[in-house]
Amino acid sequence: MKKLLLILGLSAIITSGCQTYEERVKEYTEKELSEKYGEEFEMTSMKKDYGMGSTLIIVLMAIFGDTRLLEFESKEDDFTFTGSIESRLKNFEDEYIRDKHEYLSENDQEYKGLMADLEGEGIDYLEVVEETHLEDRLGSEEPVITYRASTDVDEFDADKVVSLLNSMREKMAPVQTKAVLQLEEGQNKHLFGPFGSGDEASFSEEVNNYFKFKEDENKLDLNEELYELVSSLSYDYQPRLVMAKAEHVDFLEESGSVNPYYYIEMATDSPSAALPVIQYLQENGYGAYPISSTNMFNLEEEPLCTVQDMKAREDFDRCFPPEEE
Repeated sequence: MKKLLLILGLSAIITSGCQTYEERVKEYTEKELSEKYGEEFEMTSMKKDYGMGSTLIIVLMAIFGDTRLLEFESKEDDFTFTGSIESRLKNFEDEYIRDKHEYLSENDQEYKGLMADLEGEGIDYLEVVEETHLEDRLGSEEPVITYRASTDVDEFDADKVVSLLNSMREKMAPVQTKAVLQLEEGQNKHLFGPFGSGDEASFSEEVNNYFKFKEDENKLDLNEELYELVSSLSYDYQPRLVMAKAEHVDFLEESGSVNPYYYIEMATDSPSAALPVIQYLQENGYGAYPISSTNMFNLEEEPLCTVQDMKAREDFDRCFPPEEE
């Protein structure tokens, strides 16, 4: 009898010191969220992810899947948001930023006003999310908020837009955050940033550079005078102004930049034919652009010269040195 009581007592002590899996998830995720966003949160539910699709997929997910879908409640703003985690407390992801934006856009009058002002600047659509891959790429320890916006206007007031986005960003959480703007024009998507308090000028400069590029690109593409010059020289490559995404430019990707890169691409193997074309570009406002003789969709090194640096035959050897074998 004494042995039985001893075993039961030890069992009770051991059991009382063990957490259930849900309790461990709750403790871990609440601590992670509090450190990340500077607020207090409570995990209110956890359920297994059974997936979507055919009955077979759902059955397989039930047997082998290890992802749990979570729901949290903010004690500060009284709103709920979702998250997910895998077994052994791996790959915890939360939708705090996305759901906080939705909550504020429905319940906060000042936030609604900021969104209305953005619409007045030509920002027709806005989705706000956190993309952790950008945090890794930028080397940021702060949450990076992505504003996905679309616009049909040729140009907007970049200073005003970044001011509005910063005001929205600051209402997200009581901790320091960074943000990027993903501007969608048709099928094209362009990233600008990151920006936070004090970064307004650099952001505006990047956006205005983009607007200038679009204007210059259109002028170059439709330039009949340049086309006639190229034809008269038997120059077989029409120069073009190109925008390369940062992820396609090796030296930008290594630096963590997300901003696009603009350059003039043209054939340079015949300096006598290329120089008159370069002179035309210099005289018509394209002198500040870097110049490359290669396809920069996957550029490894930054161009050595700009269009305005190209004055004479010897500049070709300096700006386009032969590749070392």
